[in-house]
Amino acid sequence: MKDTVIGEYTKIDNLVLISHGVHIGAFCRIAGHAIIASETNVGDHVSIGGDSSIANNLSIGDEVFIVGKSAVADDIPKGEKVMGVPAISKAKRLKIIAIEKRLPEMWNTIKNLDKIVRGMARKRSNP
Repeated sequence: MKDTVIGEYTKIDNLVLISHGVHIGAFCRIAGHAIIASETNVGDHVSIGGDSSIANNLSIGDEVFIVGKSAVADDIPKGEKVMGVPAISKAKRLKIIAIEKRLPEMWNTIKNLDKIVRGMARKRSNP
């Protein structure tokens, strides 16, 4: 079993679970209720939001920002900002949220277009 290593000047809030074999770089910030599973490597200058979970055997690059309540299941390259469950690029997640808000309106548009197309098809089949 590998040692758990925490880099210089890293700040860890209360109620954080850091499993065996985790390596955390320097100048990181880890908020309360975060969980980092075994054998994960966290780079330097990483921020991990509260109540976030990171699965085992992952690599979190330098200067990564993980928004609170995120669930990380894949490696994250240097400089990425991720959020959500599962954690994906923050920009992509915000686009998904914006689209989700418009889904009822889009569904009504689709139903109306379907009625129009069906009406046109009936007129074509019954001249």
